[in-house]
Amino acid sequence: MYAKIIKWLCYALMIASIAIAVVCIIKGFVINEVDPLTGQSVEKPSFFTDLFIKWGYLMAILPVAIIVICGTILGIKNNPKGLIVLLCGLLALIAVIVVAYMLAPGTPIADHPETSTFNLKLADTALYVTYFAIGGVFLSLIAGGLYRLVKR
Repeated sequence: MYAKIIKWLCYALMIASIAIAVVCIIKGFVINEVDPLTGQSVEKPSFFTDLFIKWGYLMAILPVAIIVICGTILGIKNNPKGLIVLLCGLLALIAVIVVAYMLAPGTPIADHPETSTFNLKLADTALYVTYFAIGGVFLSLIAGGLYRLVKR
């Protein structure tokens, strides 16, 4: 039952993502406006650019929220004592995200000064979380190899 719900939810989100991407591509990401002071044509981000970025944020947050909520429900149902381990893992994840947010500089890009500081900080945070995850994978590979070596 759980697998079917996740499968259909993935299909629905994938179809919605494709539909939003197609609409954004067709309508365009840039609007050419005439600056009233200079009379020159100025390119500005369109509504669809903002929609696409916000949809991307939702697609990054929603799967994590679904995994945490479903994992918590199934964890309570199957093994109530394992909830402590789940909460420790969740607290570790939150700690990694907070540390990454604190480390993220959010410096503006030279070519795009109109990008908001929040978007830059969020992008840098996502990069740092990715770096931490890659580092964790390498450390676990090394620790697993050393454990097997010592165990023999």
